[in-house]
Amino acid sequence: MNGFIDVKVEELARRKNYEEHGCTLKSFVEEALRQRSEGTFLWVALAFREFRKPAVQAFNTRSTVMKLPSGLTKLYGRIMEQVMNNEDKEPAVHIKEILRSVTVAFRPFTLGELAVAAELPMEHRYNRMTLIQYVNQCGSFLTTRQDTVHFVHQSAKDYLLSPGNTVIFSPGLGEENKIIAYRCFQYICTDAFSEHLDGRTLPAEKLEIATRNTLYLEYPVLHWMDHGRTASLDIAGLFNLEGKFFRQHSRLRPI
Repeated sequence: MNGFIDVKVEELARRKNYEEHGCTLKSFVEEALRQRSEGTFLWVALAFREFRKPAVQAFNTRSTVMKLPSGLTKLYGRIMEQVMNNEDKEPAVHIKEILRSVTVAFRPFTLGELAVAAELPMEHRYNRMTLIQYVNQCGSFLTTRQDTVHFVHQSAKDYLLSPGNTVIFSPGLGEENKIIAYRCFQYICTDAFSEHLDGRTLPAEKLEIATRNTLYLEYPVLHWMDHGRTASLDIAGLFNLEGKFFRQHSRLRPI
């Protein structure tokens, strides 16, 4: 553990120019992290993610260190507090929807799938860098690897599902599943998706090419009913049974 902290602090010292504030700053950070980490590598890794943020510079590093609580659960709580207390209300709403969506998802989302499930603004849904920025606003809970969104660790998901987070999640997650089921269903019913449905009758090799189109998202098609099964009982009221999806021989349903 000590070696890991020494290496990471050295990296921070170069990145944040600790030498301009004297050698004591580096020693202070190293000692404080050893005391607060309680021997937990993940705590240290999350702490360094916080230190790498642009807002944390050498001049406010000491105060940042002192605000980090000991223990993994308390650290997640601190990160959540920072994320949700954004002065700009709009990002806070999107962050909450992102965290809700990834927590109840049946598998990790691609960036495009997350945009649908969390109902991010339509003008941003096909902008890769903007979607990554949305994920980055979720503090140290999430990370993006190869355009797929993951929890930094299972403990992050466990924290979000803990009883203390009832402000974000409904009991049993029925409301969250209802919302995602409907958002996925809406995606299926869009013209962007229906353009690709003729591919269902294509040979396998051509179908694979069709479904690689960036407008086609797999998750909503495969899992909207799974979310519907675990949704709150009032989900039926969201669906218009006269809509084109429910019509006989609808192109929006598999043949």
